Amino acid sequence: MLESHDAVADAAAVGAPDGVHAFVVAAPDARVTDILEADLKGLVRREIGAAAVPKSVRFVSALPRVKSGAVARRILRKVAAGDLSNLGDPSQLADPGVLDDLLKTPASA
Repeated sequence: MLESHDAVADAAAVGAPDGVHAFVVAAPDARVTDILEADLKGLVRREIGAAAVPKSVRFVSALPRVKSGAVARRILRKVAAGDLSNLGDPSQLADPGVLDDLLKTPASA
């Protein structure tokens, strides 16, 4: 749903104990700003409803994907919950370097 925004190249949302968290890859020509974050939250509020609005939005360079191409949502859920222990074997990811970037990217409030 977030991918429908012109400034978003790829996105995934996951649930965590404290709410929904979004991980967003900005389009190459997009500027990552607080305004973009607010716009994305507003889009979710209008299209799905207030309960689905992400508590945080993390702008990342790429989403972690397994070798088959599916988003590694288990990793995203653990990162969203702040549980960085036992993220699994990075060699199972299509690009293990994405994990390093994901862990360095702070969540918005």
